Amino acid sequence: MLKSQGFLPVDKITDYTTIQVGDEVITSGLGGLYPPGIPIGVIVELRNSDQKLEKTAVLKVYADYKSLTDVFIMKGRLAS
Repeated sequence: MLKSQGFLPVDKITDYTTIQVGDEVITSGLGGLYPPGIPIGVIVELRNSDQKLEKTAVLKVYADYKSLTDVFIMKGRLAS
């Protein structure tokens, strides 16, 4: 249901990751396929897992979700 409305769940976000509702998600440029800084979407919701060790973020993508052909999500710890 989320996908049909233009939302994308992003699972297994650990507690040490600083993320909050309203944060914009952009390309990192690390894969070499896309340059850094392209806006992807915005975090609209955060949900805790049952064990509360991880979160799931709900991302509202800017693009027409049905027209996406390539999606690559890289998780990692960012330097503070």
